[in-house]
Amino acid sequence: MTKPLKVVSISIDLFLVSILLYNIYQYIPYRVEHFTAISKVHAHRVNTITKLTQANIYFNGVELDVYYDKETNKFDIYHPPTESIGLSLDKYFSKISNKKLKIWLDFKNLTSYNRESSADKLLFLIRKYKLNKGLILVESKNIKVLQYIKKKGFTTSYYVPSRLYKSSSLFKDSIYKLIDQYEGQKISFSYQNYEDLLIKYPQKKKYVWALYGNPISRVRLRQIGVTKKILNDSFVKRVLVPFKSIGGNR
Repeated sequence: MTKPLKVVSISIDLFLVSILLYNIYQYIPYRVEHFTAISKVHAHRVNTITKLTQANIYFNGVELDVYYDKETNKFDIYHPPTESIGLSLDKYFSKISNKKLKIWLDFKNLTSYNRESSADKLLFLIRKYKLNKGLILVESKNIKVLQYIKKKGFTTSYYVPSRLYKSSSLFKDSIYKLIDQYEGQKISFSYQNYEDLLIKYPQKKKYVWALYGNPISRVRLRQIGVTKKILNDSFVKRVLVPFKSIGGNR
């Protein structure tokens, strides 16, 4: 084989190896920075039984997206634009054998209209499957109605707008004013909002999602430092990270 052909062959081999390593990397549950406080690291968007089963092997907690239908009195698990597969929270809870698993419920459609029936249904399911209510976090963008859920004994968190860090000072101030109005409310947000919210609320309990893009980029390298800082913050209680399971990703 001539030298040019050898170079081409080696280049192709390296390219194929890189693709293989990248694909393997996608299925590794943890990143290097997670090991500073691994008990806080929970799996994001665990919206199927298959993914729940696998996440339970690696993580102390999972996050899932729920919609409540008052007419049927059921919680459906899915995240638009992905369509519903008819997976109820009832069935999901029935598959949780680890009663110490922490659960983060992203309640997508909490309103004053459904607050009472949804809270009652959630309490019923917790009793039915003997889950620990203290390990369940209910998150919503509706901070006012969230107070009702909080009074029912749940840990609750206000979903801060994802791109707050890019917003105008006027919009930021309106969000801060809303948070200040409900002083005892915990907050959850993207890691990109961390620095702003750390300055504004250094001692407020926080729940953060750190969802990464391309693992081989300068942006990713910056994320490592920020995530380590977040994990070492004693007021940050849970950090969501991407988890790609073998099947069941929705």
